[in-house]
Amino acid sequence: MKKIKISGIVVSKNDWGILGVSISYELLKHVDNVYVVNHFSEDETLAGLKHLQLYWGDRLKIINYPDLTFDQETITNCAINIAYESSPDWIYVFDSDEFLLLDENISLHQILENCDSGIRSIRYELENYISISDFNNCCLLDYLKIRYKSLPTINNAGPQSKYEDMYHGRTTFFDYPFDSKIIFRATEESWIGMGCHSLVGLPPQGIEIKDNRIRCVHLPFPTRSVMERKARHGEDVSKLGFSKYFAWQAQVIYQLSIENKLDWLWGKHSLLETFKNKVPEDL
Repeated sequence: MKKIKISGIVVSKNDWGILGVSISYELLKHVDNVYVVNHFSEDETLAGLKHLQLYWGDRLKIINYPDLTFDQETITNCAINIAYESSPDWIYVFDSDEFLLLDENISLHQILENCDSGIRSIRYELENYISISDFNNCCLLDYLKIRYKSLPTINNAGPQSKYEDMYHGRTTFFDYPFDSKIIFRATEESWIGMGCHSLVGLPPQGIEIKDNRIRCVHLPFPTRSVMERKARHGEDVSKLGFSKYFAWQAQVIYQLSIENKLDWLWGKHSLLETFKNKVPEDL
């Protein structure tokens, strides 16, 4: 059987450290190459990617997107179309804060190689993990300290109730499940929706299946600085005149930041002092 090829796609802005770790992790474990879109980063991203490219060579492709405007869905799909130059069989779109996990003794290549030709996409769940309060995203040892998975308890809340409950401290982001995502077959008619949760546009050919052997470690808030960036995004959305319930996550963080409550919010989304310096015994 011909070995299939998997291309990874990641779009990132000002997220160096965890971006470098996630790219190398996926290249080591799951994909044949990665196309990274550097969206107007002002941190060490560009220099870091060029250094990383010295190690990975042609397996890492860098696309610099210098425009301040941002349409995640369009940019991601443009990167996917560029990735077709390497003739992939499957596309895996990931974020810089995501790390794919599989059951023992099986690889992503094996799973996808054994997919019936009628399967167009595979759905997998995101599992949110709670960071430590002084997490250093450039220190590999700190990743090993992140051991605790959140257990969502609220499944059917709308944006308004989520915003209000978060703002008043009745819930945290970890109380809500994050939408599952897909890995999909590379065809010219494939168009991935915002957030990479589904294929959209032309009627897709084939079926979608869920594979419980695949899951994703998600670090939605690895550092306090990530909350600060989300607050700036929330400010941009607010200034455009949208309801505070549109892009509610970013907007509630922005509102709490202008009330000087970001430390309080970060404290609710990171581990207690007693855990933060604990390295696993099996390191």
